Amino acid sequence: MSWGFRSKTFGATTVSMWREGRSMKGRTRVSEMAKAKSWAHHLVQRDDWLVVDVETTGIGNNAEIVEVALVGARGDTLLDAIVRPRTAPSPGASRLHGLSADILGRAPRFDEIYGNLTDLLTGQNIVAYNAKFDLQAIEHTCHIAGLSPISCKWECAMVRYEQWRGFHASLATACEVESIITTAPRHRALPDAQLVWRLIRRMAGESPYAH
Repeated sequence: MSWGFRSKTFGATTVSMWREGRSMKGRTRVSEMAKAKSWAHHLVQRDDWLVVDVETTGIGNNAEIVEVALVGARGDTLLDAIVRPRTAPSPGASRLHGLSADILGRAPRFDEIYGNLTDLLTGQNIVAYNAKFDLQAIEHTCHIAGLSPISCKWECAMVRYEQWRGFHASLATACEVESIITTAPRHRALPDAQLVWRLIRRMAGESPYAH
């Protein structure tokens, strides 16, 4: 008899703890969503940030840039450049972005666009989707060209989107979820940078198509 009573008491306590845990997780989720939305909201009110997207020769640490695009805080295109790499892209990378050896062979070298890129990035707040990859690609391309790293502050829109929605998503999936539509080709630097810009505006509660 006493064993049954203790069992009921333990069960009630367990249910109470489970409910409290769910409540705490719910409050945490709301807090994380609010932080991400606040980040996006404050970002779109400023002019000292821009979106970067790069396409590369591959996906490893030695990937070089083959295309780079910058989109300004108001959605304006600041840079859209194809770059001739020192090493050929992997077959998989070529299929993904569609930049052939012929196209890349006629493009300027990275050192030829470096000055313009540095002027645009230096001192700015840079946002990229999977910023770690884009930063690594830019730093590696600078290194093999014998050029200094570009000094700027980076923010990752992919991390912020996960904080906002509660799940990890590729850029394509995030835009599909948020009904951000484009007819431009995917895995090209400028269209992808424009999608990131629109996604940030959606997170901020603004129209993703307003300039």
